[in-house]
Amino acid sequence: MPGQPGPGGQPRRDGRVALIVGASVTAVALLVTGGVLVWNLSGSRPYADLPSCRRLLTSELLDSRPETEGLRAEGGYEEGEELAYRDDDQLLGSLTCEVSDGGEAVMGVSVDLLEYEDDGDAVEDLRGEFEDYLEEVESGGWADEREADLVDWRPLGVGDVGVVVLYEPGYIDEEVVYGQAFFSTVNLGVTVYHVYDADIDAEEELDRLDDLARQVHRQLSREAERA
Repeated sequence: MPGQPGPGGQPRRDGRVALIVGASVTAVALLVTGGVLVWNLSGSRPYADLPSCRRLLTSELLDSRPETEGLRAEGGYEEGEELAYRDDDQLLGSLTCEVSDGGEAVMGVSVDLLEYEDDGDAVEDLRGEFEDYLEEVESGGWADEREADLVDWRPLGVGDVGVVVLYEPGYIDEEVVYGQAFFSTVNLGVTVYHVYDADIDAEEELDRLDDLARQVHRQLSREAERA
């Protein structure tokens, strides 16, 4: 279940998948015929490798948003066994990208690449954790357990399962609202985050974060290598 994100960096996870949530589940079919896995996830083959941060968060994408205009993404990919915060042989690796303005992170993306030669077990586990977290959000259990609340949230129509959330000021910092979009697509678990001033229009920012998640999804579809 989601752990507490840290300012200026990507959220770290506690458990199999961190900071992932689920909503409006699209049926996922995994068919095995003659020992060969047939993927029917988002109509695509599984991913085998991830692009660089500059190819994922392009200058065109960042320049199209006022708060990141002129800024560039930094970060890179780490193999699963090198990630000290994870102990999971289904995690092949993770791409962590950050966009900073004067040393302060304003946007970031993390993408987990999960095993795809295991008859789909890793993907099913991922989807199950999205569903579990959705139940917490819908019931209010998330706020009760973590002593934090959400400004607003909505399902995210990207990939296989997804949601957008805005955390109340105080979750990270008293002066900011922390927004995140989470979605799974085939064998990827994706977290997109954005930091906003506390005085925002929640509906407008959910729209903007939704749009950012869609752009990230589109770039992954274009730039990431398929198996």
